[in-house]
Amino acid sequence: MFAATAGMATAVYKTPASGTGLHVLSFLGWEMHRARIKLFTEISMVRLVAGTAVLTAALVAIPPLAFAADEAGCAAEWAQADVDKDGVIAGPEADRYIAYIRIRAQAEPKDGRITQDAFMQACRGDVFKAQAPDPGAPFKGANSFTEAQARDRAVAAGCTDVSTLSKDADGIWRGTARKAGAPVNVAIDFKGNVVSH
Repeated sequence: MFAATAGMATAVYKTPASGTGLHVLSFLGWEMHRARIKLFTEISMVRLVAGTAVLTAALVAIPPLAFAADEAGCAAEWAQADVDKDGVIAGPEADRYIAYIRIRAQAEPKDGRITQDAFMQACRGDVFKAQAPDPGAPFKGANSFTEAQARDRAVAAGCTDVSTLSKDADGIWRGTARKAGAPVNVAIDFKGNVVSH
């Protein structure tokens, strides 16, 4: 409840604790009270924002739980790639992985051999990550890939014995290959989609 007195506004309110006493605040006292409430609210907001920033930073610093699975996945892929178990992949063992290295514009091993350490580092960096073709591929379009770049994409997709490729009128590189030991027709479009059937 508010009351006016001799040119000065006064606020009268009941004390919630006792329920009986009336307190009078002058207009100046009321404004100071409102300023304290505003300051308390601003300080609380600053603490909330700072606390949120600290929590966010802590969550970002925690490594994802999937990292161990990626490490295990890379180790399993290495075990499969190193067919002769000599600790290095080379020749036909390495063809697919070297194709991925070229596609991802990584430094290609000079001797054509990939050590286990180099393999694991590239694997953890998703250099060997396969990508499924887009639904409806291959797509027509101006294809800027060279034949060698198209061949690398086919080899990275698991094709072996890739024939000479030729670019058709739709801009799609086409040829034959083997996949999982079976002969297939292979097509590589301008997006890098590899389709074999």
